[in-house]
Amino acid sequence: MSAESKDPSEIEKLQAAIRQLPPGERSAIALYHFEEMRVAEVAVALAIPAGTVKTRLMNSRRKLRAILEGETS
Repeated sequence: MSAESKDPSEIEKLQAAIRQLPPGERSAIALYHFEEMRVAEVAVALAIPAGTVKTRLMNSRRKLRAILEGETS
């Protein structure tokens, strides 16, 4: 489901959750998902190894899931 078809309140919750992430994870999420960069491109932009980008994405998705599921419980 694209961001355009989501309820505005859901988008606001997601934005608030993203703001809670550490800066490195927030940057990786923003570049990968919002700027639609590939892992290798994010790695170059952030001057970190591609493996670190993948780890940051994994960790940030896990944290976002926990934050968002915690709001609905």
